Amino acid sequence: MEIAALVSGGVDSSVVVHRLKEMGHDPVIYYIKIGMEDKDGYIDCPSEEDIEIVSFIAKKYGCRMEIVSLHEEYWDSVVRYTIDSVK
Repeated sequence: MEIAALVSGGVDSSVVVHRLKEMGHDPVIYYIKIGMEDKDGYIDCPSEEDIEIVSFIAKKYGCRMEIVSLHEEYWDSVVRYTIDSVK
């Protein structure tokens, strides 16, 4: 059975990886990027620091890690909806 762990770089999701490994599982770690982009890159988004932390966790526990970029979907589904709702 393959197990996925969505890891943000925070304490809670990091502990989840630790506990899964203790239980004998080998989770695949996913980091979801939802920061908004401008023409030069991400605007005030600490994702690079978070990715470093998640990479460290993946390496420490010997887990495969994948980064999934969902910034367009997040903008279209969440941010735009919020803006339209308050108009």
